[in-house]
Amino acid sequence: MDTTIKNAISYLQNYVGQEIIRKKPIPIQKEEWKEWKGLQSDWRHTKTPIILLGFTKEGAIRYQYTEEGTKINGYQEQVLPLCFTDENWITYKEALEPKNNALNEWIGKRIKRKRSTCLGDRSYMDKEYEKAPILLSASEYHMLIQYDIGTKTSTCLLGPTFVSPEDWELA
Repeated sequence: MDTTIKNAISYLQNYVGQEIIRKKPIPIQKEEWKEWKGLQSDWRHTKTPIILLGFTKEGAIRYQYTEEGTKINGYQEQVLPLCFTDENWITYKEALEPKNNALNEWIGKRIKRKRSTCLGDRSYMDKEYEKAPILLSASEYHMLIQYDIGTKTSTCLLGPTFVSPEDWELA
């Protein structure tokens, strides 16, 4: 096992048994681009947490989906490709903490996007919802919003592609 993987495991050991979420995507190798439809990064687990169970003998992350994820994927243990074993993980609780982001000046206010994300996502720009979402918190890598669809109110954790303060304005 190489030193980079050993260091990442040492860092991640503190998170075993906890819900964790990625801060950044992983780069996709050029030979994989075709399969990923031209994307150069794998953004999995940057907006949905997983539960870290441990590691394989090679150092790959063993995990289980959180309660929300089990509705689709079940409770069985999963293993991520080895390239995910790095220090770009934080606890889900940290992702929800309002810190290190100028957007937090607008907590409790309705906001809307001024431009699409780096991946071309136009969510929260157009009249997708009856009302613009309300900002609940923003960290360096994630933001939590509340939105209304009909009579239902829901929350959504947005990943790193959404957190730039320059991309948002008050609604």
